[in-house]
Amino acid sequence: MPVFSYKGMDAAGKKTAGIIDAENVKAARAKLRKINVFPTEVVEGGRSGSGAIGSAGGFDLKKFFNKPKVNDVANMTRQLSTLINANIPLVDALSALVEQIEQPTLRSALSEIREKVREGIRLADAMRAYPHIFGDLYINMVHAGEVSGALDTVLVRLADFTEGQARLNSKVKGALTYPVVMGVVGIVLM
Repeated sequence: MPVFSYKGMDAAGKKTAGIIDAENVKAARAKLRKINVFPTEVVEGGRSGSGAIGSAGGFDLKKFFNKPKVNDVANMTRQLSTLINANIPLVDALSALVEQIEQPTLRSALSEIREKVREGIRLADAMRAYPHIFGDLYINMVHAGEVSGALDTVLVRLADFTEGQARLNSKVKGALTYPVVMGVVGIVLM
């Protein structure tokens, strides 16, 4: 059974944190509510940097190797903007994306974001738990879109920006490939 670390408040309003076993995030939240703990954050895998499998000194190798590509985030953003522009409620739009996204880390993150949004947390605040997927600029733009009531427009611009980032990354990799190969060949031949 997976282990989840949590932060929350007890019935007296005192901050609390710990670890709980549950089938999934939703079940973990339900177990916590039964013991009068109101979770503000539930994350799979125990405490951050606790030496859990896949982490080395606080650096989580799972997150590093399973990180979604910039193109995955750009496509997800474009799809979300289209759904919201079609007046589909945010939770339903996120549910549709969870079913469509193939990249496992992004799908898992979107599933947890959907649950937080369902509980009344703003989209940008829910995304803050995934800095390895959504950068500060991305999250702050989503926040600005939510506050201004123009989330659909902001998401279109974010999709354009993220797609531009993906193109730039591709060009940089292409430009660096030849010099790296020549350097390796030069070292091998010496």
